[in-house]
Amino acid sequence: MEDLKSLAKRAHHGSADVIIGKNGLTESVLREIDVRLKAKGYVKVRILKRGLEATGLERREIAYEVSKRLGAKLAGIRGRTFVIYREKPIKEKESMRDPQLRAKKSRLNSQALGRWK
Repeated sequence: MEDLKSLAKRAHHGSADVIIGKNGLTESVLREIDVRLKAKGYVKVRILKRGLEATGLERREIAYEVSKRLGAKLAGIRGRTFVIYREKPIKEKESMRDPQLRAKKSRLNSQALGRWK
């Protein structure tokens, strides 16, 4: 993945993907951030002033809490907006392009089939 600085810079130019509002940091907000992380790999989150009041935390504390709870890394914070990212898992199709992984998988499959003959 690209370095954190360029990722944060690129992400900060667009609008926020998720907004933490007057209800604060709820499970539904965390779930939505997690869904977006799985889809894009990075998420831009904006915290409204009412969100800060609702949580009683500082903006940096919220950013660190979100990244910690979702197993993501914090790419950058600007004002009340932060960017987190998480590496996407390798999909099955992409892993099959690698000849070493394909050979290992076929070897494991043939060993498993050999046991049941």
